[in-house]
Amino acid sequence: MNDILEYIRLSDHILNGIPIKKLVDDGYIPKKKNPPIKIKDGKITDIILSQSLVKSIFWTGPATPHIGSWDMLPHACPWQFYNLNVTQKYRYPQSKSMMLGNFFETLCIGSGAYSKTLSIPKKYKDELNTVDEDRVYDAVERFKRVVKETGIIIAHNNTQVEHSIPILDTDHEDIRIKFKMVADLISPFFYQDINYDVTIIDLKLTKDRNLDFVNPYKPWESYAWGSPEKMSMFQGTSYSEGFQMPFINLVFDIPKENPGWKVVPVKTLISHSDDNEARLRNLEFKQGVKDTISTLVEWNNNEWPKNKGSWCTKCPVEDCEMKNFIEHV
Repeated sequence: MNDILEYIRLSDHILNGIPIKKLVDDGYIPKKKNPPIKIKDGKITDIILSQSLVKSIFWTGPATPHIGSWDMLPHACPWQFYNLNVTQKYRYPQSKSMMLGNFFETLCIGSGAYSKTLSIPKKYKDELNTVDEDRVYDAVERFKRVVKETGIIIAHNNTQVEHSIPILDTDHEDIRIKFKMVADLISPFFYQDINYDVTIIDLKLTKDRNLDFVNPYKPWESYAWGSPEKMSMFQGTSYSEGFQMPFINLVFDIPKENPGWKVVPVKTLISHSDDNEARLRNLEFKQGVKDTISTLVEWNNNEWPKNKGSWCTKCPVEDCEMKNFIEHV
């Protein structure tokens, strides 16, 4: 399909003089996002929170020997946040694993939450081979079988469902705040002892569904679906609270051998109302939201200072002097 599109573009250019218009990242199409933070006269007036925004500031999973639960991430940088989320001068870079996950979601349900990947972008072709791409296609076929086995319904109105809930923070009543969620799927799901007439289903693509190792220094970079208790379940908790329905992760992997899938439910007050773990997660969600709001207000009051460190070398804010300074030290 890519060769055909390329042929048409070149033919139009040669025969009709039509300028060649580059496809967005050759297959990657981002959706336009409004800035989650609005500032007027130096004061924050509006905040649209999301699970990814909160997780870009705090480690929302269980404590390790090197970072506590809800500690601020060592690389959390107010200046980077400002450039990516307020002015949107720069964009979060899309990693290879993110691109593959988005490609998988696009093939399964039409798109990801904020973008769709219709084909593997050319810039990743050197990092990937046809085997990687074939494994994603194989995972898509597995998903189709799971849909039939579990009673999942896929329609236009139940994929990438947006929902927002208002947040009232008594410490910042002058700021309009809401928490925004985008659910991959809202559908029935029946499998083994899980019998939901309606639930949030979040699709996950990972290298190994049975991996149980977590980097104690950087647990946010680990996807230990073999030991989900070591991971952050903040997305499941927040979405369940917002949509008022259960939440499950539907995990597919692309290893060299024995590819498969698994269900990883998240205990929440909606699905496990008497569970102490669910109660604790709900309290952490509410406190985490307050902490995030307070942190953003503080960062703005301090004019979005820079957090200098070794992480600056990979920062997407190209014109930051800290990035250039670190690179030359």
